Amino acid sequence: MSVLEELKAARTRISEPGSWCKHTLHTIEDGKDAYCAVGALTRGVIGLTIEASLAIDELQKVLQKRFFMGTLPTATAGCGLSTPDPWEKIVKDNRRRCTSIAQFNNSTSQAEVLALFDEAIADNTPKPEPANEPVTERELVI
Repeated sequence: MSVLEELKAARTRISEPGSWCKHTLHTIEDGKDAYCAVGALTRGVIGLTIEASLAIDELQKVLQKRFFMGTLPTATAGCGLSTPDPWEKIVKDNRRRCTSIAQFNNSTSQAEVLALFDEAIADNTPKPEPANEPVTERELVI
């Protein structure tokens, strides 16, 4: 599977009520598999492929983008992510620890995790090439 396919498949794994969990890669709740964000990509470690690893990197990129844009949910504020100046030492020190996918998964909601996947999927979906418009005589006049 491609990275985009891995992201879409993982999102599907955690999209239903009861199919998402916190603090563990995989669990069985009410006879149904439940995964965290990382577990959905690795299928509880059993399915760790190069593409799944690259998909994890794509989720991390989205988290880093959100962190520097100041758009992480307020639930992550407890680990220093709400500091307004992204260049302050505490933010730089905490960035690696607090913007991990597992930390995000464990401190937010299923809807916010799904939105993270949606953004990573959008970032990895090929954009259509713009159509070449024919040049008119008027445009050729310099």
